This record gives sequence, C-alpha cells and structure tokens, in this order.
Amino acid sequence: MAALHARAADADVLLLNELGLDPGIDHLSALDLLTRLKARGQVVEAFTSFCGGVPAPDVPHTPLRYKFSWNPRGVLLAGLNGARYLLGGD
Repeated sequence: MAALHARAADADVLLLNELGLDPGIDHLSALDLLTRLKARGQVVEAFTSFCGGVPAPDVPHTPLRYKFSWNPRGVLLAGLNGARYLLGGD
C-alpha cells in the first residue's frame, strides 16, 4: 500500500486495504466514505471489493464467481456474538 500511495494520489485514487475485521464492517465503512464523498460533490467512478474471497474464474458455477479464503462457519457463528458500537462518539 505504501509503495502505491504516490501513484494513487497523483491519479486522485483512494486505496483502502482490508483491516482483518468481521465481514460487513468494511462495507459499512465504504458506504460511509462514499456517502461523505457524494455530499462533498465528489464522484466515485468505481468501487471494487474482494473481501472474503478471491476471484475464481475456474469456478463458473458460483453466483459471485469467487472462492472463500476463510471458513464460512466462523462467519455464521460470529453473527451470534454480542457487539458494541459507538454512535456519535458515545
């Protein structure tokens, strides 16, 4: 990421990397960022996310055309865990 920063900044491109958080939080963060950019009049021409899987052109029968790179059971069980969050800094 650091090696790509200057080229991305020169092209007015924002690069975000995976932070190892449960699937879903990256999409919430992305939606928040996209909403704030739109409110400032900026245009997002493309958004691509490969969270939770890797492209798998050799597996055409999967609806999303990717393979899990983690155990799906863990994600399903994580949905049963409690959660804490901040709203407005509180």
